[in-house]
Amino acid sequence: MFGPYITAAIAPEREDVEERSHIMFITNMGPIDRTIRILIGVALLALVWTGPQTAWGYIGLLPLVTGAAGYCPLYAWLGLSSCGSFHRMPEHA
Repeated sequence: MFGPYITAAIAPEREDVEERSHIMFITNMGPIDRTIRILIGVALLALVWTGPQTAWGYIGLLPLVTGAAGYCPLYAWLGLSSCGSFHRMPEHA
């Protein structure tokens, strides 16, 4: 009744979905790098409540968040990647 317009809105073409998902989930960190960052982040955050109990432990949020996201802005800026197969990040224009 409504034709291809409604069908396209409800079920987008497969290529469109794959292209958008690639853009949304760019990672430049491999699983070992991510695990190490998460462990370091948790250890530094623990310093807020145990040990010296200083606010410097909040620096642990940086490796924790980057490890959880799988994306490091510094790696992107330098064009690096620690993913399984080495590939350079796209150059900035």
